[in-house]
This record gives sequence, C-alpha cells and structure tokens, in this order.
Amino acid sequence: MALDGIITDQCKKNVIAVVFPNTRHRCCLWHIMKKVPEKLGGLTTYKTIKHDLKQLVYESTSTIHFELGWEQFISNFDLHHNE
Repeated sequence: MALDGIITDQCKKNVIAVVFPNTRHRCCLWHIMKKVPEKLGGLTTYKTIKHDLKQLVYESTSTIHFELGWEQFISNFDLHHNE
C-alpha cells in the first residue's frame, strides 16, 4: 500500500517509517497545540506567545508564509534554545 502522508497522534515515528517507508509522517495539529501549555506555560510572556502561535498556525496561508512566520516567532520570543 502506498501513502503520500499519514497523520498520527504523536506515535513513534520510527514505526511509521518501517511500515510505510515512503510516506510522510505528520503529527496531529490538535495534539501539538494541546501540548503548548506544558511546553511554554512557564514563560512570563506565555499569553502573548500562545496568541501569536495560534495566529501563526491557524492563519498561515502557505508553507512559505508559515516558515517565515515561524522564524519571526522564534526570534520575537527568543526561543532559539527552547526544546
């Protein structure tokens, strides 16, 4: 079976690669956004970060628009070393 892409709830990527070696794996956006408070909630600018992140994620009109916005987002909040 050939798939162009598969969206999962953050399961192990290596399993997807073994079973579907030529398939792009993406994590579910809902699951990613659900982890925002856990990952960034301790930052003093969390409310602004959350607002700007939601705007970037939900209002980007293209991959290029998102990528440029992501770079700006990381710079604006000095998140270069935040895992």
